[in-house]
Amino acid sequence: MTRTPRRKFLQQISQFSSLAAFPSTSPLQPLKWTGGEISNSVFRLSIWPSESVNHTRLSHIPTGLLLADAAYSYSFGPPEFRESSPSSAPEGFSLISLRGDLPGGLEILQEFRVSHHQPWLEEQITLWNHGSSSLDLSSWRCGFVLPPAGSWRLLAMAPPT
Repeated sequence: MTRTPRRKFLQQISQFSSLAAFPSTSPLQPLKWTGGEISNSVFRLSIWPSESVNHTRLSHIPTGLLLADAAYSYSFGPPEFRESSPSSAPEGFSLISLRGDLPGGLEILQEFRVSHHQPWLEEQITLWNHGSSSLDLSSWRCGFVLPPAGSWRLLAMAPPT
């Protein structure tokens, strides 16, 4: 599998006007899974898709440091999630999947994974454009919101001289 830098991916995806292979699903219905958490020995992610991910918390377990504690930030506006589910995969990770809609005929699949055996957290966002117009996604941003600056401690490390 090859990795594509985010900027290049966003430039490429903005060239597509429509993907008919992913038809839109039924109107919004209440989510069956309204929130919870996944974790490993290093990270704990608590997320509530029933609130349009308005409450998301990411913490570093060994230090107790709170890395994010606010609404998940979408510069293009929050999605309306219509499907959400937690699961565990035989490959040794836990997964939260969120699927929903964005204004303008866009569909979003947002997935969070934590490994049970490795110290990582992974996030993947997939967008489908069901509209007939090309989109410029170069200015779109999304991510966890850091806690207020007063709660951070700065640790600087330098190589030995």
